[in-house]
Amino acid sequence: MYQVIVAEDEGWIRKAIVEMIERNHYGFKVVGEAADGEEAWALINELWPTVLITDIMMPNRDGLWVIRQIAEHKLPVVPIIISGYDQFDYAKQAIRYNVSEYLLKPVDAEELESALKRSLDRLANIKELNGCYLRIQSFVDEMPNRDPKQLLTEQGLLVKSILRMKDVHPGVRIGMLRILDAKLGAMLDLADGETAGGLPCESEPIREDDVRLYFHRVVEMWIQGRKKQGDYRLKHSIKQACDYVKQNYMHDVTLKIVAERSELSLSYFSTVFKQVAGESFINYLNQTRIEQAKLLLLESDMKIYEVAELVGFASLHYFNRVFKSVAGMAPNEYRRSIGL
Repeated sequence: MYQVIVAEDEGWIRKAIVEMIERNHYGFKVVGEAADGEEAWALINELWPTVLITDIMMPNRDGLWVIRQIAEHKLPVVPIIISGYDQFDYAKQAIRYNVSEYLLKPVDAEELESALKRSLDRLANIKELNGCYLRIQSFVDEMPNRDPKQLLTEQGLLVKSILRMKDVHPGVRIGMLRILDAKLGAMLDLADGETAGGLPCESEPIREDDVRLYFHRVVEMWIQGRKKQGDYRLKHSIKQACDYVKQNYMHDVTLKIVAERSELSLSYFSTVFKQVAGESFINYLNQTRIEQAKLLLLESDMKIYEVAELVGFASLHYFNRVFKSVAGMAPNEYRRSIGL
């Protein structure tokens, strides 16, 4: 099953696209929704999707900005653009970022299916990149659980594996190193999620010893910083975020809104939330909503679509899928299982 993020500022269009995918499957599932480019980029870094379906024109950061980030960071994500007819010339700018799929609004279900199926051919060519990206994310997620010596050893092995990637353009290696650099920068909580900037540009040769030394120093900086500041402030912020979700799950709660309330950047909040709470923010939000949905199914005779709306789901198909993934059965099956 391939994972998809849908980014569209118009809620009814986003809902329609999600429902097309949920209803017809196509071998894909929606794992996240975003209303602007900034939120989409944060979700990409949290959920590691294989496909991004994005509107080209959105507030704050637009779809082209997200696609540019994907290209510059060499992420193994296939972008599909949706665009209004009058925006199509603007969408053509995305060609330089290796976008090959364009869908005009209103999105047709058959055209969406064809675009997703064609994206499978491209996905086959980026398997190694996806594996490398997952290793980077796994390393960052496990940093708080490793002792300093083990952490430095694993960092060295990770950098070595990136430098020794076979059959890829040197720019791809640099792209993966920049992903690692940005994620470590988020862990350090530096401005804009960046570290000291010791990586070469794509046109420069890679000096392996310099790259290894650079990342060794970055990880050492994180180790020393963690010893000094402790985790109290961050744990308190995450606790407040969890409390906010419990009190507002029925409303339009997004990663961006909660991160801003916590006064943390999207990428840093996403990383820290997973480390402190033991699961991603999206999973926590869905778990909270489904637990409330269970109570409503138990204590009322409301229709399932009414329950879905009351716990914050705009799409019934999305609610049904999330409910089944959390509870192990569909909402109507759950209601029957408790004798209602």
